Amino acid sequence: MEWTERPLGEIIIHELKRMVGWGKPLPPDPWPEELSKAVYGPDARYVCHHCFTPQDGCGWFCPECGAATGPYNNWTAYIYIFSTGEIYRAGTSARIRLSPFVTGTYIFMSIFDYGIFAPVYWFRLHRNLKRCQQLDLLDEDDGTDGDATAESGEDVPPPASRQ
Repeated sequence: MEWTERPLGEIIIHELKRMVGWGKPLPPDPWPEELSKAVYGPDARYVCHHCFTPQDGCGWFCPECGAATGPYNNWTAYIYIFSTGEIYRAGTSARIRLSPFVTGTYIFMSIFDYGIFAPVYWFRLHRNLKRCQQLDLLDEDDGTDGDATAESGEDVPPPASRQ
């Protein structure tokens, strides 16, 4: 049967399956079996994404650094604000990756979250981006790998306190 004689729904479903890849076998798991058992095993523990401290139970925040670490923090109506706050705080005070996508995302999302106060956030974001550029130039001159911590392991201070 030629394609002109087939029903339109059958042609559309066939093309959707072809584009999305339905019906194709899944690629093999690239991780060894013992790693999967260690990560998903009953004795596996959560760790903080910020300081890598092992977490006990299902708390919402890391007891060491205060980062939002709960398994459903981004879904809980009140707690997700703290996750969002961590992202925005990183834009104004942490060493972030300098790319047009990251900068554009910070600017675009701050319009929705901060409204008329977004320019205040943009000023702090711009100041942090300038600091990150200066630190990247210093790293290139020193030949270091661009780690976000100083040799003592502390966070890199803002430019005002470095002078």
